[in-house]
Amino acid sequence: MKFSDSSKDFMTAAVRLMITFVIALIFSGVIWLIRSSPLVGEEIPIEAMKVSQVREFQPQTVILEREEIPLAAEPEDPEPEPAPELDETEVEMLACAIYCEAGGDACSDQCRYYVGDVILNRVNDSRFPDTIEGVLTQKSQYGRFYWTGIVWPERANYPKEAVARAYDTARALLSGEHSELYGAGYIWQAEFTQGTDVIYLDGTYFGK
Repeated sequence: MKFSDSSKDFMTAAVRLMITFVIALIFSGVIWLIRSSPLVGEEIPIEAMKVSQVREFQPQTVILEREEIPLAAEPEDPEPEPAPELDETEVEMLACAIYCEAGGDACSDQCRYYVGDVILNRVNDSRFPDTIEGVLTQKSQYGRFYWTGIVWPERANYPKEAVARAYDTARALLSGEHSELYGAGYIWQAEFTQGTDVIYLDGTYFGK
């Protein structure tokens, strides 16, 4: 089918007009959508948010009070007990007896403790005098002390170390430092056996 030139021109103009109308319609729709959008130039009313109530969140500071828990007091170190005051007269009497009975170098410190503890055991035994002097000056017990009293022999001037050892032992015993004989009933000490449960040490016998 053939069209005339005038018909072609009319159809071309009509197509152009239709295209222009469609473009204008699309452009109008876009403009309407942009204007109707709440994101451009218009605040969203709170009612449109369909929120029944809007509350402003206000953070609160909570202060927790710490309960002061008292610390347990650290135990104090017990004060050391003061050393007992020694009677220097008793110290000298006991030292003199230890020197006379076990003062030589052949005797050990243990033997000197044994001698001293036998004397103290007698002091605590009702069968003997209740003082060091009474025990040492009892007749036929500790050498010549019964006749001379408790005096140092002339040989005590030498060697001085033996006298010092006797004093050290006497002070230790009267301060509470004892051998296993103390309080165990040992009241005999001699160069021969006496009593029971006899212990022999450094040429001397100790018995109950």
